[in-house]
Amino acid sequence: PTAGLGTSIAIVGAYDNPTIQADLAAFSSYYHLATASLTVVNQSGGTSLPQADAGWSLETAMDVEWAHAVAPGARIYLVEANSSSAADLMSAVQTAARLANVVSMSWGGGEWAGQTVYDTAAYFANPNVTFVAASGDDGGAYGAEWPASSPYVLSVGGTTLSKTGTETAWSASGSWWSGYSGSTGGVSRYESLPTYQASALGSTAASGRVVPDVASDANPSTGVAIYSTASGLGQSGWFQVGGTSAGAPVWAGLVAGAYGNRFVAGKTALSSSQTLTMLYSLYGTSTARSSSYTSYFT
Repeated sequence: PTAGLGTSIAIVGAYDNPTIQADLAAFSSYYHLATASLTVVNQSGGTSLPQADAGWSLETAMDVEWAHAVAPGARIYLVEANSSSAADLMSAVQTAARLANVVSMSWGGGEWAGQTVYDTAAYFANPNVTFVAASGDDGGAYGAEWPASSPYVLSVGGTTLSKTGTETAWSASGSWWSGYSGSTGGVSRYESLPTYQASALGSTAASGRVVPDVASDANPSTGVAIYSTASGLGQSGWFQVGGTSAGAPVWAGLVAGAYGNRFVAGKTALSSSQTLTMLYSLYGTSTARSSSYTSYFT
């Protein structure tokens, strides 16, 4: 069956991407993917969309296209915030959580003392939704970034993924790093160490929430292909891009694929805490390498 069938993924971004429907159709056609089901709404869930922004258009094209590539059976919602302010983005997050089983956030910034107000059922501690966020791309120069540092968010870091000579053999080479540009990681200054990390790491655990939890291809040199005609960057059509922003929708698609299997088995969606607890139960074992992620979560 098509991965993610019966599930939904919400992408949260800022501003409008006016060509996203046509660009997603072109991307899907090129890669012979199932026709996508994409609905675009504003941060309140309405149809009056915000103003367009070229930079964010490229970002949302990547998010939407790669969530669809990994989980082509999932319905996708693009929730466009009025601006990139935390207030507008978090308003969009609340709308996204009402629409979807998985919420992907390819944005973030420096931590601040008030961020823990979002660690509640009204936001990230939603019992029926898994939230996924990019860990950041500054190489950890300024510490962990939020919202990836929330204990109720699956934090996605970056690696360099390359082929090793055959169609099915791949090699990941640890954290993507190039000067001050690379996969962000570290220990949160404001979030406590969650139980799932304390149990997995034991005496090696840090004093606070550690990020990232997982990784995906993020090196721009080995990055993903996207199709965008609204970037405004002196180029239109195909781009090769990277960053942990590319990893967030990939992992959102993986979670949606696992949910699809759970739904077929008559099980429910999971909260971020449940998803993270299951992931960390694999730490230090060969299970993650020898069995399918989506099969494990059924």
